Amino acid sequence: MPTWFIGSIRYQQQDDSVAVDTRKGADAPRLKTIKESYLIDAVSYTDAEARLYRIVADNTPDFEIVSIRPMRLSDVFHIEGGDNWYKVKGFYMTETAKGVAKKVNNVMLINAASLKEAHERITEQLSSMLVPVEITDINLTPILEVVPHDALEDEKPVETGKTTIIGGDVTVSVQNQKGEFVPLRGLSSFDHVSDFEPAGALPKAEQRQLETAIT
Repeated sequence: MPTWFIGSIRYQQQDDSVAVDTRKGADAPRLKTIKESYLIDAVSYTDAEARLYRIVADNTPDFEIVSIRPMRLSDVFHIEGGDNWYKVKGFYMTETAKGVAKKVNNVMLINAASLKEAHERITEQLSSMLVPVEITDINLTPILEVVPHDALEDEKPVETGKTTIIGGDVTVSVQNQKGEFVPLRGLSSFDHVSDFEPAGALPKAEQRQLETAIT
């Protein structure tokens, strides 16, 4: 079951709708503070913070994380179309093992273009449930984007300083960030690979020199 966190950031952006105050100089543009919130599926606060940086950093170089807090949700419905996210509160009735009636509260999230569409969509989604759910509240949230856990690929550490011997004729190569093995030119030692330059293939003289060093 997903564990949801709301991460909020803020940053400053030039406000083009406000005229520049010439008394303060033509080079002093007015700035406005932008606040954005993202719903992130993460395993912990630390993971949520790291994933939030990966989501925002490419498009917003200078930003500050204001808060990260958990959000308990029973369901998140993502339907094509509709950029707004609405929080829906509802409940259904059930019975305990002793036959006592029990009220179970649910908090859900659904995207839609308007409040009316959000109500229509959540009603349709809940219509297939075995127990009828009564909707009590639908409110617009500041959430800009919902990021499931599988939306971001896991970062793979890049190995450096490691040599690999491949092929019949001996070639020394290193693995680049794309996972490709790149031959190295200018080999003089197995201990230092950072000084080598990638080459299409090692010349025969260098291959013989390398074979001698190995044997």
